[in-house]
Amino acid sequence: RSNRRLSSLQISATVAAIGALALCAFLLLARILPGILWAFVLSIALWPTFVRVRSWRSTSRWQRIAAPLILTALISFLVALPVALGTLEIIREGQSITVWMNDARHNGVAMPETIYNIPLVGGRIALWWQANLSSPSEATKIFRQIGPGSIVGLTRNLGPEVMHRALLFAITLITAFFLFRDGEGLWVR
Repeated sequence: RSNRRLSSLQISATVAAIGALALCAFLLLARILPGILWAFVLSIALWPTFVRVRSWRSTSRWQRIAAPLILTALISFLVALPVALGTLEIIREGQSITVWMNDARHNGVAMPETIYNIPLVGGRIALWWQANLSSPSEATKIFRQIGPGSIVGLTRNLGPEVMHRALLFAITLITAFFLFRDGEGLWVR
């Protein structure tokens, strides 16, 4: 009887340990799981293209390394190029906005004449604009909150998110490379 009890206790402990390990694995993978899933989506969507690229040569190195690497680099280029161009444009516009805010602090912000043409609320917006943005002292009060200090605070918050997204993208690319390289073998299994 004690053997049966010990055996059921061992089974219960094993099930509990497996459950705890599965929970830990899920918690660890939860942050990178989207990258892995995107790699599967990209690999499935681009598989016909990969088969064409792989058929260009029949050497083992081409089949196992070069063809998957070319397609992975293409994915990287097609995603990273627009992101880089967008980032450069944001930086460029950020400098223009800084110049505009400094000018607004010194001279106020001139109200566009089209404000009056906005139906129903044009007059109210014009009154608010004249009270809050037209004079340099009032414009300074509004733009005081936006400055180099707040931009530093924004980058402090934004930096870790950008790093997380970059690492997630790297995990996506690495997973996609191995899915292209070993995809047929995984499908057979």
